[in-house]
Amino acid sequence: MIESLNPMTDISPNFEPPLKTSSFEWGLRIGVPLIAFFFACFTMNADIVGSFQDDALYLDMARSLGQGTAFVSESLPGQPSLGKYPVFHPLLLSSFYLFGEPSITALLLFQSLIFASFLALLINVILPLLKLKAPERLAIFAVLVSHDIFLQAMFSLLSESLFCLLLCAQFCSLIQLLKKSEPNQNWTWPALFTVVSFLACLTRSVSLVLLPFLILYLLYRKYKKTSVLVGLALVLSIGIQSGLRQKLSADNQERHPHLKTALAYYLDYSFHTGYYKDPLKEGDVSVVAGRVAETVASNSYYGARSLGSLFNPMRIIRLALGYKNQSQGGLSIFLGLFFLGAAFFGLYQDSSSRLLFLFLLPYIALFIGWTWVFSARFWLPVLPFLLLGVAQSARKLGRIPRLLIPIVLVVFLIPHVFFVFSKEADPDLSGRDPQTFSEGEREYDAFEKQLAWLSQYSSRERGDVFFGGFNSFWVARRLDLPGLWLASLAPRDSFIRKGLNLAPELGRTEENGEKAWGHLQMIQETLPENGRIFVQVDFSTSPEGRLWVRDWHKRGRLVLLTGSPFTRLYKVKKQKH
Repeated sequence: MIESLNPMTDISPNFEPPLKTSSFEWGLRIGVPLIAFFFACFTMNADIVGSFQDDALYLDMARSLGQGTAFVSESLPGQPSLGKYPVFHPLLLSSFYLFGEPSITALLLFQSLIFASFLALLINVILPLLKLKAPERLAIFAVLVSHDIFLQAMFSLLSESLFCLLLCAQFCSLIQLLKKSEPNQNWTWPALFTVVSFLACLTRSVSLVLLPFLILYLLYRKYKKTSVLVGLALVLSIGIQSGLRQKLSADNQERHPHLKTALAYYLDYSFHTGYYKDPLKEGDVSVVAGRVAETVASNSYYGARSLGSLFNPMRIIRLALGYKNQSQGGLSIFLGLFFLGAAFFGLYQDSSSRLLFLFLLPYIALFIGWTWVFSARFWLPVLPFLLLGVAQSARKLGRIPRLLIPIVLVVFLIPHVFFVFSKEADPDLSGRDPQTFSEGEREYDAFEKQLAWLSQYSSRERGDVFFGGFNSFWVARRLDLPGLWLASLAPRDSFIRKGLNLAPELGRTEENGEKAWGHLQMIQETLPENGRIFVQVDFSTSPEGRLWVRDWHKRGRLVLLTGSPFTRLYKVKKQKH
């Protein structure tokens, strides 16, 4: 056992041996992956792949790689090379294309297997090592296997499931290699930790931030050879990603010189990093400091609120009763801060769990400073570790663990399971509840269905492109036609400030509108001769975008096809202005 150091600063693990293999443990080993796989299969929906988030782009990368072209996105105009996302997840998905065009269901089943493997490793290996008993492990399993937001992200062909599996594998292999001093151990666990860390870096770029902290910890513990090995893996992963992005960027520059400007949000991370980097290049340190402070303040607020929303009983009960979600901001913020405090307290109190701070703190710090609003999705990869900390805090209160399962069942599990099993034939992805629509909102609903019909029957060969605001994000991301999010046309500063809900910079609306129109024209040049561009705008949000589109319409750049008090659908004219 590793000797403990200063109790205030030491994060040396002090692990107990795994639980004995009783009949109950055998039941967990078999039941956890089977139940997880069943929930995954029951909740997956091939019809909404590409409806939200970036799953359509991952699928594009997988398809193009499987067909022998390096990461070409068929879902974007001009079919540019897509280098923004790390390669390991689409590489795994691309293996299905070696046997022909796979069905979306087959890919989702593969995602389900990854999810089941992740939960099996967490519940049956990691939690016993961290001394969690059956009620606590079952409570964590119940939350993860039934949470609507967690399941939604796990089965949309995003990389969350794979990243969760790799994070758990990293922690598990790190535990094993720390059990012996480096000179006396074989290289099995150091090699496994290195390989898993390397794959994690090639799955989510956030691991490039996590790994240096793990390397520093290995050096602190005098695991010099292992730290060198992991350092080489970090350098290699950076080299692979950087080299691939440079190659794909050069390819885009050759085929479509203007696409990097028009589609910057989708091609690489410079769209976000430039928010800090551009003024820094000009020596405006005060501007950078102000932007960092604004971003951190905004994301700290949204981070707490989004974490609390995952466990807000009002949100869960409303969903179970068939109502659409409302923010419940004050309650969610309180719950988020309470949950995070309880998790950190529990993890710190147990020396074997304290090691998880090397994963949690850099991860949270990165997304607090990231130039995108801290959403619930960002919490999901580290949610199992936070639940572990909450369970350990509950244990400190004595009798609470005995009540843990009934509380979870009544307050969380029952309404969640009810919601998960209530299937909607035509999911309302606009975020509105048709039962509560006013007359004008019913017109909005009819307009959304008309737009969905238009997207369904639009010809892919024509290269038609839809641009939509956030409320119709799904229209732009369907797999049966190219599409793009209109907000990405906005100049970087305007787009990021809007995303973080920061005060807009006054006096630049006209200038920004002209830049956005220029980007729109660039994209039009990449379409086939008979390709069309449709612009859909939600007039209840995005005041700056609303002004742009009204100006474009007034100047004859757009033709109004249909509309309501809430939304408009336009077609972009062919002639240039």
